[in-house]
Amino acid sequence: MRLGWGQWHSTNMHTDRQHQIVSDGIFHLTVTAITFVASIVLWNSDPTETGNRNKLFASGLLSGAGLFNFLEGVINHHILQLHHERPGQNQFFFDLAYDITGILMILIGLALLKSFPGKTKQKVPAR
Repeated sequence: MRLGWGQWHSTNMHTDRQHQIVSDGIFHLTVTAITFVASIVLWNSDPTETGNRNKLFASGLLSGAGLFNFLEGVINHHILQLHHERPGQNQFFFDLAYDITGILMILIGLALLKSFPGKTKQKVPAR
């Protein structure tokens, strides 16, 4: 059985392929919604702050998402063997590629954070 690109990864492996895809879609929709709402809250957390706000936001988002992906990959794919990115032949390498993308996201986020020139927080003068 040949699967399309979007049908590789599934969270519930103890059911048929259709329900695996649906469970994965529900999981990712929920995580995306939570991330979106949390991003809005983070973005609006201190409207008086100026300076490196965009870099700080991108740094936190990339580092946090990368850390989640890396830990989820190591725990669920390698340690607990709950599911795999692409079950079957070469599944270890697909799981490893997933882990590597998480590490890359962490490194990019940390590089953004490190690129801040000294002080990251400046307040807008009161009017």
